[in-house]
Amino acid sequence: MEEEKESDISLKNSSKFDSITTEIIVDSEQEQFCDVTFLLSIFDNIVGPKIMHIWKYDACGKNSLRGNSHLSDYLLKYIAIHTLNGELYQDKLMGQIKYRIYFIKEVNCAIFSVFFDAQTADINDFGSSCNIMKNIDLKCLKDNLNNKNCKKIQNFQTQNNCLSLIFPLDKKDSFFNKTLLNTNVFLNFFENIILEFKVYAHIRPKIGKVSSAIEYLTSSIKHFGEMIQNLNRNGIFKTRTSFSVDNENENTIPIDETFLNDAYLTSSTNSLITNEFVLKSVTSHLITNYNTIIVGKTSALVNKMINTLAIFMPKEKIRLSCYAIQDTGLLCPYFLLQGLVTEYPEKLTSILEADFLFKRNHPTTIIDISNKTVCRTSTGKEFIQIKEQFIREKIKILYNNMSLSQLNVLYPANKYLNWISYSTNENQSRLIEKLLQELELFDIEFGIKQSFIEKKLLDLNLMALSLIEYINSKLLETSHKTNKSIKISSKKLSQIIDISSDEDLNVILAFANNLKPDLFRNLNFSN
Repeated sequence: MEEEKESDISLKNSSKFDSITTEIIVDSEQEQFCDVTFLLSIFDNIVGPKIMHIWKYDACGKNSLRGNSHLSDYLLKYIAIHTLNGELYQDKLMGQIKYRIYFIKEVNCAIFSVFFDAQTADINDFGSSCNIMKNIDLKCLKDNLNNKNCKKIQNFQTQNNCLSLIFPLDKKDSFFNKTLLNTNVFLNFFENIILEFKVYAHIRPKIGKVSSAIEYLTSSIKHFGEMIQNLNRNGIFKTRTSFSVDNENENTIPIDETFLNDAYLTSSTNSLITNEFVLKSVTSHLITNYNTIIVGKTSALVNKMINTLAIFMPKEKIRLSCYAIQDTGLLCPYFLLQGLVTEYPEKLTSILEADFLFKRNHPTTIIDISNKTVCRTSTGKEFIQIKEQFIREKIKILYNNMSLSQLNVLYPANKYLNWISYSTNENQSRLIEKLLQELELFDIEFGIKQSFIEKKLLDLNLMALSLIEYINSKLLETSHKTNKSIKISSKKLSQIIDISSDEDLNVILAFANNLKPDLFRNLNFSN
């Protein structure tokens, strides 16, 4: 992918927005990006809706938006006016992010808009997993970096701003079914870039005529294009077959392409892949809500493990997973299951940035298939608390006009990773161990193993529902109290769903968190 460049102003076909338009070059094979545009607009108290910047993808000169009435100056202004005017009288808290989808059939246009305030650089409801920094005024944080008694703002009439993704209506199915647009992962991407954009917009000096905030958005939108290209090239379903959301058989990974049917899978420590290693890998993969990176020296091994773990994922999650790549820079925090081939897989944990780990709404598992090791970040409520603390430190560093590279020096990823060891049987997940043992009894013909796994995953979901029902009943008891948080014993939860190991409880809590994303918001655990 080439570097983005400012668009040229043509005397023959000039647009009044040419000077604020950036073209981002993508490969010619990525025709999906032809006619795709990002539009940043704000509501000015004097002139009303105002266009701040435009980004256009250009698939090697194939962008038909140039010189085409599809996205004329009039239509850009129309989109800016009608998206922002519709939000003017909406009652929302400072920092809240809202999403809207518009379809304009008359001009063959689909618009995905993200509304946010940039008048004050705070965040609220950052990430689907929890409220991070709820109602914290970052202007106060800037003035009182060492003062914990920052002013709290409960409600504030905020200035409306809008970042819109615009694409032709006839590409709606392509974007909604084949990319991130129909998932929480896609929303997670926007939540992260809006957070950093608002910080950059208030603390970074202008560079020439383009502020560093606009430059940051340019790099983020370029990264968005790279994500989609990587998904198109290396996505599991995309790589295996032509993508079809209707054909379930095309989206099935055969058991014989996984380690679950491997003749070399034994309990010997000298084996290529051991039963204990597969058990640790599958268990941690489920505990971290399918957010797993597999690293190894050969693509054959890495991709086989990817297939093994993908068997345990819902199909809509597999659509956000990729086979092995050979460039660390292409690892994406917004993908779930992904692989990396490198000569030194053991070095990944020291190369990976902590910022990568905490752009996710869920914990991360890292599996080194060459050295047979598994590590992961903290899980559950602890992950949420550590992520909140990390984001606070990240914003402080930005406010001090320091680079994010300094953040990685002060807070390396290794600091947040825990190595998984099943030194005793009490440490391992008995539910997953039993599942894998029973799986060996079935033949691979007729899809029996796949059906068995689906049934066992359904059983885990039912256990998670029982857990949620119990937690909801406890929350109901606190409905009359000012403090809505509850403290629950881990042993009590284990008794309710009849399990005995901590790893089993972590698995069920992860399934419960998939069903109820705000599960840990008002929940505290005790021994």
